[in-house]
Amino acid sequence: MLAIIFIPFLGVLVFLLVGVGRLPARRREKQREVNELILARTDGLDQVSHRDEWPPWLTSAVRLNRNLGALPMVGGNRVELLPDYEASITRMAAAVDEATEFVHVQFYILVLDSVTQPFFDALGRAVQRGVVVNVLSDYLADWFSETDEVLPLDTSPVVLDPAPDLLDAQVLPSGPSFDNDNNLKLYALLIQKAEHRVSITSPYFVPEESTMLAIVTAASRGVQVELFASAIGDQALVYHAQRSYYEELLRAGVSVYLYKEPTVLHAKHFTIDDDVSVAGSSNMDIRSFSLNMEVSVLVHGAEFVQRMRAVQDGYRADSRKLELTDWLDRPAGARVYDNLARLTSSLQ
Repeated sequence: MLAIIFIPFLGVLVFLLVGVGRLPARRREKQREVNELILARTDGLDQVSHRDEWPPWLTSAVRLNRNLGALPMVGGNRVELLPDYEASITRMAAAVDEATEFVHVQFYILVLDSVTQPFFDALGRAVQRGVVVNVLSDYLADWFSETDEVLPLDTSPVVLDPAPDLLDAQVLPSGPSFDNDNNLKLYALLIQKAEHRVSITSPYFVPEESTMLAIVTAASRGVQVELFASAIGDQALVYHAQRSYYEELLRAGVSVYLYKEPTVLHAKHFTIDDDVSVAGSSNMDIRSFSLNMEVSVLVHGAEFVQRMRAVQDGYRADSRKLELTDWLDRPAGARVYDNLARLTSSLQ
């Protein structure tokens, strides 16, 4: 802002480079086309669910997601929690080995190494047995945006089972191809609606103003709020920027747990009260909300939340609880560094 005022030509150039948070109009129009296709293809899939067990406010969150991301809340889901990165790679490789018709792969970072080798080997085996394998490694877009190809619809019969052990789930995509900050709106709404407990896990915690306000307000009205982050960081500016929020959180009554080094906690999820949770690729930060292509899954199910809470209990056991008095005693230089890093938060 100061550059635009005092050095207008340079300021305008900088703004054009980093100040625009949306993709070009044509790319956003393609997203709207995809949304219309999704709405047409998913009509009626929301008919089986445990809607009568939802908390009263969840209906509005589901409607919000449908309006923003076009996908419905669908019942009849089983969810498996995987304990770590290697287990997730192993499970994905197993899923590829089970494929009979097609495999679609899309990753932000796609690297062949000793851990990911089984996944690449599984892709090779799939090709050898005649399965169609499509791979997109791209940090800025999606399949349709890059190829103009709509992936074929799975037309196998959908069996929706309302059994009590099955979950209701809704996928919410978000990113600069949308006209709204989809994840931001969902996250802020869920925190505002919480009545008892909010447990947040976010490796990069640089929240937009409305999310931060929702968090501290929830704590101030008696909701038990806790944040799990890392004691160390792998991105210096983000690490120091997020530290600048800790004092406000602690003063509001939020419990902040710092996962012990040398591990950088990289999970991204949070739970609301006793039966609602969100997991996905999105951090609770400005970049994930507005600039990155992200996907989250909203899940309703008390048993699943209990499993998520068990994971969070493990984080708590391996973390140091941050105390306000100790935090205020940190060196003045560290406070200055943290606050300066926060000034760049919208660019991180």
